[in-house]
Amino acid sequence: MTKQIATLTLVFLLVTCTKDTKEAPDPRKVNPALVDQLTKRVHAYVDNHVQPSAQKPTRVHLVLTDQEESLQASSSASSVHTAAKFAARDVLLKFKAHQLLSAARLAKMDLVVTLFFKGSHLPPEQMQGFGLKDEGLVIRQGYHEWLYSPYGRRAQVKDPRVFLASACKAAALAQDCFDDPGITLYRYPTAILTKDGLLTAPSNDHQAP
Repeated sequence: MTKQIATLTLVFLLVTCTKDTKEAPDPRKVNPALVDQLTKRVHAYVDNHVQPSAQKPTRVHLVLTDQEESLQASSSASSVHTAAKFAARDVLLKFKAHQLLSAARLAKMDLVVTLFFKGSHLPPEQMQGFGLKDEGLVIRQGYHEWLYSPYGRRAQVKDPRVFLASACKAAALAQDCFDDPGITLYRYPTAILTKDGLLTAPSNDHQAP
């Protein structure tokens, strides 16, 4: 009888442990329903405010904000809709406790979408002409990229070289990284989309990878 009780207890413990292991959330994964929810919002912004005949965006940058957190992430892909899904997943992963994020809170958060269109190389001698108000920036070193949207930049700096130095520093690079032959800067025309409509539209036709 004692042996049977011990056997039953062991089975119960094994079942309980197995159940707990299966239910434990993976901190590296985001709820797919939340990714779909945010991706659909991005798609709505793009579909409502970007003409189908317009130049195809090469990158998508997202900013999510509420009273508790302000987060951002970006991605590139062969289509803007695929890039939006990757960016949505990455920005949700940055929440302090994304496992506890609710659909209701996500729906109330402010969303700003920046679309990056084809750009061009930004050599040091052209930096003073960089458009602080409407141009996006990408710093590239080998396979690593750092992307900066013009959203929220307008009131911060007035000198392009000061901004570019701060961007280098934010990427953990030397402040004069634009003089490093192993680092390349690119400028991109952008479109900034908010819930109220198109905040800025691309005005240039640069060419870049």
